[in-house]
Amino acid sequence: MAPLKVNYRFSDLYAEQLAYLGLELSESRPDRNKGSSDIGNVSQIMPTIHPHVPIGEGINIHSDAFARATVSARGKAAVVEGATALALTAAELIARPELREEILREFRG
Repeated sequence: MAPLKVNYRFSDLYAEQLAYLGLELSESRPDRNKGSSDIGNVSQIMPTIHPHVPIGEGINIHSDAFARATVSARGKAAVVEGATALALTAAELIARPELREEILREFRG
């Protein structure tokens, strides 16, 4: 698995949408991904973000506790929050070509 190539402008755009929704950004920094994921491979060929949605504190992924948390009220709300923030991020990218250029410049940088 290739390492995640963080695009800070893209990550910031997502964080701006969370703020617009009155939501807090996960404490997981975009350059400190936990575990392995093929998103790193994708991030090497195109601008990518890897947002985290908080479903509970201190829960390790790939555990029974994580599975239970995903179907909890908080887990379900986190999915809706994350999907809404992603949709707003996409809308901003569609409406504002200068953002796409900033993200691409950083990626190519």
